[in-house]
Amino acid sequence: THSTADTTDSSAAAVKIGTEIAGVGISAAFSKTDKSTHSLNNLAGGASKLYTEAWWNIGKVAAANTVDDITALNITIEVGGFGLYATSTDTGKEYNDMKEAVLTYKIPVGNFEATMAYVYEDLQESKDKSNTDTRIQAYLVYSF
Repeated sequence: THSTADTTDSSAAAVKIGTEIAGVGISAAFSKTDKSTHSLNNLAGGASKLYTEAWWNIGKVAAANTVDDITALNITIEVGGFGLYATSTDTGKEYNDMKEAVLTYKIPVGNFEATMAYVYEDLQESKDKSNTDTRIQAYLVYSF
């Protein structure tokens, strides 16, 4: 749970640049947060509002209660129904870093939108332990 009594100062800076050319959208974003980013995430471990927020590993770009400053980079490419989202974080140490790459395909079906996602993640949990995982996900969203 998130402590509302925490009055630790925190800071973050982010920049994003992007364009769309001939139906291809591309953007790059960079952010830096300090080690006291408790207020940057929605409640405990939620998504930040930073441009570099990860697609699957939500909250890692401004990890609440972390003891490290975090720099993050996000590259996004979207064309037609395809999307490629790559995010990387760096704490300046040999651990607590995250790399994520997600490839999605969206298909509108009437009032529904079907999305297939391939997710690759590499979480450097400690100096000697890296957790690499891949998954395929399917979403069906109804618009009303």
